Amino acid sequence: MMVERNDNPWGREIIITRTSRCQGRILKIIRGEKVKVPGEDARRILFLNKGMVNVEVTTNSEVSRTKLTPGRAFSFNYGAEGRVLALTDSEVVEFSYQR
Repeated sequence: MMVERNDNPWGREIIITRTSRCQGRILKIIRGEKVKVPGEDARRILFLNKGMVNVEVTTNSEVSRTKLTPGRAFSFNYGAEGRVLALTDSEVVEFSYQR
């Protein structure tokens, strides 16, 4: 597979692997921008490589927030939705996989 790069208003997405059930990508998020995490039937694992982000998860109308610093990880459960807000220019490595 060839690496795919997509420029977005929030920064850049680099897809490093994709199969029918999983995807790996690097998200380069500009300070102050946010990336939506849709509530799909997938599990997502985020690893913060650089910068600082707030991860917000919405469950049953309640929002929980977790601050990530470099070297920390966060996991979205199946069906959970939320967003990642960059507090500084940040680089997030994300892997998602379907059931």
